Amino acid sequence: MDLPVTIKDVARRAKVAVSTASSALNGKPYVSEKTRLKVIKAAAELDYYPHLVARSLARGQTKDLGIINPIPIEAVFSSKFFLQLIKGMHDAAFKNSYTLSLYIVNNEEEAITQIRSIVKGRSADGLIITNPTIKTSYLMELKKCSFPFVLVGRPPEDEREICYVDSDNVMVSYMALRYLIKLGHTRVAFVTGPNKFTFCIDRLRGYKLALEEAGISYDENLVLECDLSEIDTYCTVSRALNGKIKFSAIFATSEIQTIGTIKAIKDKGLDIPADIVVGGVDFSLTYLQPITVTVDLHPYDLGYLAAEMLIKNINNENSRKTKILVPADLIVGDSIPVYNGKN
Repeated sequence: MDLPVTIKDVARRAKVAVSTASSALNGKPYVSEKTRLKVIKAAAELDYYPHLVARSLARGQTKDLGIINPIPIEAVFSSKFFLQLIKGMHDAAFKNSYTLSLYIVNNEEEAITQIRSIVKGRSADGLIITNPTIKTSYLMELKKCSFPFVLVGRPPEDEREICYVDSDNVMVSYMALRYLIKLGHTRVAFVTGPNKFTFCIDRLRGYKLALEEAGISYDENLVLECDLSEIDTYCTVSRALNGKIKFSAIFATSEIQTIGTIKAIKDKGLDIPADIVVGGVDFSLTYLQPITVTVDLHPYDLGYLAAEMLIKNINNENSRKTKILVPADLIVGDSIPVYNGKN
C-alpha cells in the first residue's frame, strides 16, 4: 500500500524548504510567484492534498457549518422546502470554501443536546437552526459562549438582537386567504402546526387579519392544529370533513401538511377544486394534482442568505442587519371556480 504524499514530499520535489512549500500552498504573501508556481506544480505532479483536519486545528476553524432542523425527520427528508433550503445553504457554503454537516434531531429536546455537544467540542464554526419556538432554551447557551449562529425563522419576540432569515409569515397566509375570500369563500379551514413554532403563530395572525379585513368573523373551529407530519394532518383533516363544521376551502401552512390535506380530501371522495379549493405553502402545482393556490417561500434563497449571514458572523464581518425577510409569491393554478355558495 502506497504511503500518503506529505508536504515534505512536495518540498523535496520543488527543491524548497518545507515551510516555504506550506506558505506557497496557503497563499502567504511573502513567497515569490516563481516559487509558488513551482510548488503548485510539484503538488499537482504528486497528487498532493493538504490534511484538512490538521489545517483546521492549526487555524482554530473547522470550515464547517452545522445545520439543525428540530422537527420530525419525515418533515425534513420528504419536503421540497427543506431540500431547497439545504441546497441554498450548500451553494453559499461552497462558494466560501465551507462544508455543511446536517445533524439529525427529531425535536427541540434532542436539538439542545446536540447543540451543547457541538459548542463544547467546537465541531463546527457556526450553526444554522430552523423552526425556532417561543421558548428556544438553547439561545442562552449559544449567546453565553459567543458561538456564531443564525436562525431560519423568527426568534421569540423578546430576542431582538438575534440574526435570522425568514419569510414574512403574516403576509404568507394573509395573501392566500385574501385571494380565497375574493373567490367567494367565507369559510376557509386553516391547517396549522403546533403553536409553539413562531412561523405557525405568525401565519395564524395572517389568517385572522385577512378575515378581519373582509369583515368575516373568526371561527376557532375552522383552525385545525396538528403536528408537522402527513399522517397527523391526514387524521385531523379527515375528522374535520366528517364533522359538522362546513368549509368550502382549506389552506395548509406547510408543505407536508398540504400533502396530508389533499390525501384526506381525495379519500373522502371529494373533488378538488369543485368541492373544496385547496391552498398550500411551498407546494408544487404539478405534484399531487390538483392543488389550486400555493405560496412560494423561495426556500433556496432563505438557505443561501442564512449561510451567507452565518459566514459573515464567523469572519467578524460586522453588519447592522440582524434580520432578512425574503418576500413570498402567491401562485395560482388554472381554472379555479368562483365559489357560488352552494356546496
